[in-house]
Amino acid sequence: MEEKLRKIKMQAYAAYLRRKMTTRDVNTWIFGCWLGQKYRDNSMEFFEWVNRHHPEIDAYWFTKDPWICDYVKSKGYKAVLESENNKEAEKIMLRAGCVVYTIGLCDITGRGFFLDGVIELNLWHGIPIKKIGYDAGVVKPPLTIKERLRNCFTQHGKVITTASSDYFAKISESCFGLPFVPVLGFPNHDALYLNRTCRITEDAEKKYPGSIKILYMPTFRDARDKGIPFRPFGQFGFNQEQVSKVLEQNNMVLLNKGHFWDKTLTDKELTPRIINIEDTPILNNMDLIRTVDILITDYSSIYFDFLFMGKPVIKSPFDFDYYIHNCRGIYMDYDSLPGQTAHDWCEVCEILASRSYANISHAEIGKYFKHIDNKASERVFDYTMAEVEKRFDKQ
Repeated sequence: MEEKLRKIKMQAYAAYLRRKMTTRDVNTWIFGCWLGQKYRDNSMEFFEWVNRHHPEIDAYWFTKDPWICDYVKSKGYKAVLESENNKEAEKIMLRAGCVVYTIGLCDITGRGFFLDGVIELNLWHGIPIKKIGYDAGVVKPPLTIKERLRNCFTQHGKVITTASSDYFAKISESCFGLPFVPVLGFPNHDALYLNRTCRITEDAEKKYPGSIKILYMPTFRDARDKGIPFRPFGQFGFNQEQVSKVLEQNNMVLLNKGHFWDKTLTDKELTPRIINIEDTPILNNMDLIRTVDILITDYSSIYFDFLFMGKPVIKSPFDFDYYIHNCRGIYMDYDSLPGQTAHDWCEVCEILASRSYANISHAEIGKYFKHIDNKASERVFDYTMAEVEKRFDKQ
C-alpha cells in the first residue's frame, strides 16, 4: 500500500513539473463521456460537430474501452485508449486547452493532474426534472488518500456549462455551483435535425408496418446505490393482456428502454408488441426519440428532449410520492409540465386507446427553450473558444 501511494505521489509531482514546462494549445480539445465507457450524448454530438465544422481543432475522444476506441477511429476520428501508462494520452492532456464531458473529468481520465487548469466544458446529459448535483443533497464520501495526493497537484480550471432557457440557467448555477450559465442550447438537439436512421425503430416498422412507435423511458431510482431496481411492469396496475390488446387494436408498438442502472424486462413481461431495448455503449437516444411517435416517461430528462420536437408526451409518475420523499426531489410543479398524465398502466391504456394524446404547442415549447434551432453546437463552440483563448492565448 505504501509503495502504491509513493508511486502515485511521484507520478502526480512529475505531471505537475511537466505541466509547468508545457504550453497549453487553444486548438487541442479532449472529449469523453460516462466514465469513459460510452460514446453518445452531448459530448459525442459536439465532438462530431467540431470535427465536421472546425478542422483546425485537434479533437480527441478519450475512452477506457478498447472497442469504443476502435469504433471512433473507424468513423475517421481521433481516439485514445486512456490508461495509467499511456504516454500518448499524457502528452495530449498536458497540451489540451479544453476538455468536454457529461459528468466530470472522470469521463476523460483518472489522472486529473495532467489536466491542471484547463477549461472544462460540462455538457451534462440532459435538462433536469429531478434534482441533480448539489441540489440533490448527495453528500460525497471523504476523499481517499489517493485522491488527496492527486488533488495536491491539480488546479481545476474554469468550468462552464450551458442551458436551454433562463429558467434552467438558474437551476444549473445552483446544481453545479457556478456563478453564471449562458443560454446556448445543447448539441443533442442539433442532432434531432439530422436525417440519421435508427435500427430499433426500423426493425419495429418492418415487423409492424405503419405502426405507432411508443417509447417508454423512465428515469433511475438511485438503484445503483440502494440496490432496489425499478420494476414498472411488476406493479402500478400493469396487466399484460390489457396492454397487449390496446397495442394490437391500435397497431402500436411499445419500446421499453429502462435506465441502464435498473433491470430489464423478464420473459413473462415481454409480448410481441412490447420490445425491450438493449442499452449499448453507442445507443443514440436522439436518433431513437426522433423516430418514435409518442413518449411515456416520468422524471427523466428525456422528457425535455422530446418536448423540443413538440411530439406527444404521456407523463407517468406512477410512484410520485415515493420518489419525491425517498429518491430525488424535482425542480418544478410536475402537473404544470405539458402532456397528459397517467397515474398507472390502466390510465396509460385509456389514453392510448382513446388517442387523446396531442402534440405540444410551439408556445409551450418556448417556455423551456430560448433557441428552437440546430445552432446550439455553434453557439457552444464560439462561447467556449472565447473562454479558452482568454485563458491561454497569452501564454
